[in-house]
Amino acid sequence: MNIITLITLSPREGLYTVQKPSFCSDKSVPYLSWGFGLTPTHREQTVPILAFAWDRIIQLIYINQQGTSLEIDGFFFSDMSIISLHFMAESTLFALFESADGREREVRILSTTMFYPNTYKYIEEFDPASRKIELNRIGKLTLHAVLEKSHVVKEV
Repeated sequence: MNIITLITLSPREGLYTVQKPSFCSDKSVPYLSWGFGLTPTHREQTVPILAFAWDRIIQLIYINQQGTSLEIDGFFFSDMSIISLHFMAESTLFALFESADGREREVRILSTTMFYPNTYKYIEEFDPASRKIELNRIGKLTLHAVLEKSHVVKEV
């Protein structure tokens, strides 16, 4: 699966598609969750938010206050793959993470208001070495979005 397509009855624009980020694993699939909350730059009023995770990144898309358009604002980058994503309360996400070898899992509770503003798309234009540096920088900056973290559970 390489595309997420949102079909809306209102706003009238109708279709909105999101391509899989070029830096995501070929085997990764998207996880989606609708909820309500605030985003990094939209903090005036709670709005409907779609959070989607693909590999190690979570992106937020919200419906503006007027209900006339979809806006992208806020993303999170992790050192582990996201294998489950759910809104559990306003501006609060439950995410299950897994290590690259699949032997370790961890639960993290995330605040959408503390994600990095805007979209990950600018990172796709970087060469692979610069992309890795930028993703590591964003990963460090978004660590403060983690409200709670479980102990790592290792497979026996």
